[in-house]
Amino acid sequence: MSRETKPAAPSLYILDTCAYFRLARSVRPLLGRAFGKPPHYKIFVIKRLVTEHLGSPRLRSKFHWISENEIQNEIASGTYMPKGRKKSTVDEAMSFLRNYVDDVYVAEAKPGPSPADLEALAVAFAIPGFVVSDDKNLRETGKAFDIKTISTFDLLEILLAD
Repeated sequence: MSRETKPAAPSLYILDTCAYFRLARSVRPLLGRAFGKPPHYKIFVIKRLVTEHLGSPRLRSKFHWISENEIQNEIASGTYMPKGRKKSTVDEAMSFLRNYVDDVYVAEAKPGPSPADLEALAVAFAIPGFVVSDDKNLRETGKAFDIKTISTFDLLEILLAD
């Protein structure tokens, strides 16, 4: 793997939107099922992935297959929804992450991580887990808060090793 820190199972991997779109059609089933030898790990998306897809005509056009019943069922069963104390931790982490993005990216007129990316980071912070992303800004933001991130390629290496 390209990172110094190897993910340790059991773990949770949260795919950002682009990582999901890259993997969803070739790794089936992908979401919510146990991978690896015990202790297992699971791959999830966050609910905002669907919102981000529906809100973008470009994404809807390019990834029209996401509306297929099989894909919708997989997304529904593979969406991580924190509850109780974890939800509170996610909400707090989102607040810190938004402030960081405002200070580091918005103040300097640079594009920062999207709201969906920030939510993925917040979930990975609360669980803890790993965010799978190839987005430089997301990975840099994760590093600033010691949130583990890996690339899509790194996740494929993990899947193939099992």
